[in-house]
Amino acid sequence: MMRRQVMSLIFLALATVFAWARVANADTRESFSANWTAEYYNNTTLSGAPVWVETLSGEIDFFYGYASLVLGIVNEDDFSIRFSTVRSFDEGLYKFWLISDDGMRIFINGVSVYDEFVERSTTQAHFTRIMTAGTHDVVVEYFEAKGGAVAWFMWLQTGTLNVTLDLLDRPPKPHPSWQTFVHMLLMDYSGASPILDMWSPTDQTGTVYPTEIRMGAYRLWVKSDTALARAQTVTLVAGENAITVNAQLREGDADGNGLINITDFSLLATPFGKLSGQAGFNIAADFNNDGIINITDFSLLATSFGQSDASP
Repeated sequence: MMRRQVMSLIFLALATVFAWARVANADTRESFSANWTAEYYNNTTLSGAPVWVETLSGEIDFFYGYASLVLGIVNEDDFSIRFSTVRSFDEGLYKFWLISDDGMRIFINGVSVYDEFVERSTTQAHFTRIMTAGTHDVVVEYFEAKGGAVAWFMWLQTGTLNVTLDLLDRPPKPHPSWQTFVHMLLMDYSGASPILDMWSPTDQTGTVYPTEIRMGAYRLWVKSDTALARAQTVTLVAGENAITVNAQLREGDADGNGLINITDFSLLATPFGKLSGQAGFNIAADFNNDGIINITDFSLLATSFGQSDASP
């Protein structure tokens, strides 16, 4: 009894975590929430004739627990299901998510794109795929051996995001002085945690390349290791999104606390005049990343004195 109660709590938690997907995708053309045909088999191999066939009223979003799916017809354990549909996709990059306990495998137009048809505990996974415009056959095969049963599947069209910084007092790109470390947050307007929270180095053009992101409107917050954060609204669409931060990042935050004040002046004054490689050189005070701490760095700090990070 205790095990079943624990499993029920796990299923409820997973359902809550992924509930956003139904809302986020409610109005998109590639909706995955209807017109699935489900064929149920009283074995784990999809063998023979199905014992029950139905058209789902919603998506593949089942946290079965220990009960029979169709009382008196489908087994509580040792069963399998084939979900199939034909859907219309726009051309672009898509991210597919799944949760299953036990195994699941997925086919698009008869081609295997995911195959973990094995006994296992509740497992989350995802994969990406470029889809052509038009209709596509999507088949999800699932089986349950023993214990609790979970089957969940969805997709969203995504875009790639390239973010380029505008840094002060740098030579023309590309140049090593444009290389820095960036803390980036990407937040939707639901009030939830950021969908992206990452530290990453830029290249010699001041550009950082995060992973693929689902389409939509977001607040982008960017901070380099010695500059104050900037924030702006961005709208991501299918395909590549090249975003330039719409204001220069103000240099001088030597201690990285989001406020340029007398403490930063102190951190600059101590290694003033030092070259990279010399004892006492502090890279955090080399605000323009040119390998020397001099009057230029002092000027960058003075210009931004008293300013602070933009709010996320």
